[in-house]
Amino acid sequence: MQQKPWIKILTVIICLFLAINLGACSKEIPKIIGVPLPGWTAIKGEGVALFLPQSFVGGNPGRDLDKITEQLKAINPNYEQKLLGITRNPTAVALLAFDTQGFNNQNQGSISNIAVPTNINITSQTMPKDVTVSSLMDNSSQQITKEYQVSEQKIITINQQEVAKIVATTSNSNPKIKQLFYLVPAPDRKKFWVVTYTTFSKDFDRLLPMFSESIKTLQFLN
Repeated sequence: MQQKPWIKILTVIICLFLAINLGACSKEIPKIIGVPLPGWTAIKGEGVALFLPQSFVGGNPGRDLDKITEQLKAINPNYEQKLLGITRNPTAVALLAFDTQGFNNQNQGSISNIAVPTNINITSQTMPKDVTVSSLMDNSSQQITKEYQVSEQKIITINQQEVAKIVATTSNSNPKIKQLFYLVPAPDRKKFWVVTYTTFSKDFDRLLPMFSESIKTLQFLN
């Protein structure tokens, strides 16, 4: 049986969630949609851009993979191994960003002790013709439940556009990881973007307001 497009892209996401998503910083970017909070930084990927707090760095792994790898090794040499899946197909991910401070007040400021820092990845996939956001969400959620426990799924409006939102917790990690998925159709609806925010389950509620502000700044680039 032929695999559906949304199943393909969510399989990529499942493989990525344990990666440490670090990239080269790109702060100058035109025409960002939305108004970021003071001190936030623009991160530019392949075809998309996003605002995040200044402690985040990120970029386009298809273009900046060497910088990503070197910056990752500079923080902790052991982290380089976590990029192996990405190095095999760097263009599969449009944007990687991760929090250099960990957003974890209990880590005593040492990122080397963080197994999975708070991070964001953005991927895309061809959008089936005439598919609705609701059906996209339902089929994606069914795939996610193979690896996660889904606690929320609903259609919301962001920047006057319908977007699918899914919240899920990993069922096979310790400590538990919680993720927020946004499925966002591109303006021409020929593809959809999957924006994934990842953090520890115990930190998720505290970081949710930041995630919710960040997705409002998602920009589609030419």
